[in-house]
Amino acid sequence: MKNPVLLVLSLVVITMVFSVSVLAIHAHDVTPTRGPDHNFILTNISKNGSFYGLSEETETKIKQDYLDCILLERVPEASLDDVFIFEYYGTFSGCSVVRISDRYTMYLAVITGERIGNTTIFYSDSNKAIAWKDGAIYSLTNAYEYGVLSWEDIQ
Repeated sequence: MKNPVLLVLSLVVITMVFSVSVLAIHAHDVTPTRGPDHNFILTNISKNGSFYGLSEETETKIKQDYLDCILLERVPEASLDDVFIFEYYGTFSGCSVVRISDRYTMYLAVITGERIGNTTIFYSDSNKAIAWKDGAIYSLTNAYEYGVLSWEDIQ
């Protein structure tokens, strides 16, 4: 490259891409959660009971249902230790809303939207929140359309 400014900018972009990739790899080691004071706390993702307001029992049930209904179809050797909840939004009308993942799935680092009624919920990547109630897993859109979550719950 003849232009030193372009060379420096190229190196900055490459460094940023590498840094994001490293952060994505390490994201499987810790998860942010909100404590009672609503500040983010980093906790070990493999530890149940790390989310304020979500019981260990419910967290285990959600993870087990995700494993049974979604992950085992793709990865038969997967176990409960491979599944983690990295964000808990709350429980509404008996329905727990979380973002959940596993050690085998990669998501696109692109802002993603989900249309619910006349509102769009945006996510920082292609992993969207799910709604879990009594062993059933729904997208937020389906939970709203099937009446599992009300409009008041979504807002």
